[in-house]
Amino acid sequence: MRKTFVATTIELLRADPKTVLLIGDVGTYAFRDAFKEFPGRVFNVGILEQAMVGMAAGWALRGYIPIVHTISAFLVERAYEQLKIDFGYQRLKGIFIGQGGSHDYSGFGPTHHCPADISLIRNIPGFRVFVPGTARETADSIRCAHKLECPSYIRLSERSNAIEHDLGVTNHTVFDGPSIIIVGPCFDMVLDACARLPVSLYYVNTLPPVFNRDFNPTTHYVIVEPYYASRLGSDLSNFLWPCPVAVRNFSLPIKFPTCYGKPQDIDESLGFTAENLRNTIMQCLEQ
Repeated sequence: MRKTFVATTIELLRADPKTVLLIGDVGTYAFRDAFKEFPGRVFNVGILEQAMVGMAAGWALRGYIPIVHTISAFLVERAYEQLKIDFGYQRLKGIFIGQGGSHDYSGFGPTHHCPADISLIRNIPGFRVFVPGTARETADSIRCAHKLECPSYIRLSERSNAIEHDLGVTNHTVFDGPSIIIVGPCFDMVLDACARLPVSLYYVNTLPPVFNRDFNPTTHYVIVEPYYASRLGSDLSNFLWPCPVAVRNFSLPIKFPTCYGKPQDIDESLGFTAENLRNTIMQCLEQ
């Protein structure tokens, strides 16, 4: 995903002279050629995330499209007020690309954990959110965000699905059982958990989602998100209203992990596993 992000951003810099890139001391080597090619539109602001978002707002007010990139924990949590006031409240156009969401950077310790990024961003009015699950989806997300007239947040992940999807809501299989709504790079885990179970699978990589005509409403839903639960449950309930539905979230619990290791180790310690998801789905089937 990171390589695709770099290539797509350079593509936009070349195609649109009104596009600028600001990075927070992350990706300087990857963009080394871009610094030379676009000396007046590519900047390493350093570890000054709040100031970087404010600078991006200045560029946006001048009619430019800023692309802002750094580690998710520093971009979303450290500069949240600036994202809210400078971009959300003013509906300025800007693309914010976070790297290392949830526990992707577990080796750097809790300062680099960021499982709350999606739920935080989704509470800022006007933001569109993209959670790509593959490299191609990453490129599609960036190009789509570049065309929108609102601020966007794109969440890069160290993990990737084996299957590519288009942006939006993708329907896979339809049965009479519960519907599983999957967000971003946990599709493979869900496929493993749902093997041979009579369920409907819907893949989502944009938030809020736009449920299309292929969406087959049922009464039981399990929402699988690789971070703290976002507002997707309320999005679904509002879409289906006034039909009564039962919604269960299978996401990272709001709990500090006490173990160290790889991201998969932390997921396992928090119960975010295919085995536990399968047990949750089995409970829905029994109701």
